Amino acid sequence: MNVDMIKNDIGAYLDKYFGATYDIIDENLEFMEEYEFIEPKEDYFSSIAFLNATMNRFTNLDHAFSSETLRKLFRDIKNLQTLHQESFRYLEKTNESFDPRFLNKSPLFIEMRDEIAEFDEYLPLDKEDKETLALIKEQYSYMRKIYYENFKNEFVKQVNGILDLLKSVLNSKAYYFDRLLWLEASKSATIGRSLKAMDKTSEINSKTYIAHRLKVDLPYTDEYKYLQKCLRIHK
Repeated sequence: MNVDMIKNDIGAYLDKYFGATYDIIDENLEFMEEYEFIEPKEDYFSSIAFLNATMNRFTNLDHAFSSETLRKLFRDIKNLQTLHQESFRYLEKTNESFDPRFLNKSPLFIEMRDEIAEFDEYLPLDKEDKETLALIKEQYSYMRKIYYENFKNEFVKQVNGILDLLKSVLNSKAYYFDRLLWLEASKSATIGRSLKAMDKTSEINSKTYIAHRLKVDLPYTDEYKYLQKCLRIHK
């Protein structure tokens, strides 16, 4: 069996293995293309935790402030973020994904294991059978090694591709979520009162909100450092 056939075998399996994830990505990309979503140059992906926390805070203050569009975008981001985290963990499961999952579905390895199992029916084995069994096991071990190297390379390649696509989708959705969140929050008197300590001479948005937080939060904490990172995104 040549390398191209091995790669095709593995590729076909991984396309099915990640099929549901690819379907979700395709649906989101089609939606973004249809409604002309842009992908910002800034790293809004890194600010998602801040945006989620702000949405939760505002919802606790005023349950009615958000539209269905904002709530759907919020759910979409959370679901995609969960999928991104799950996909990232795939990188720690390359061995498990290969053995037993791939090996248990590969016709080649199923056939070789069946051949090995057949010798159990003829115990004790004569010299010729022992030599044949040893040869089959040697071939199985060799093919497993060849397949694994190709599987590992393609598996990591596909996972990294999935992570890049999900990050791109999340970056775009977080960009629009950020703007819609503040647009709707600015219409709520309850939320407005909670922000009364902020400087009202400028527009209330993530940039001014984070700047205010940095003035009152404890410096040098992990939260403080994270907010500083978020502020750089919004400059």
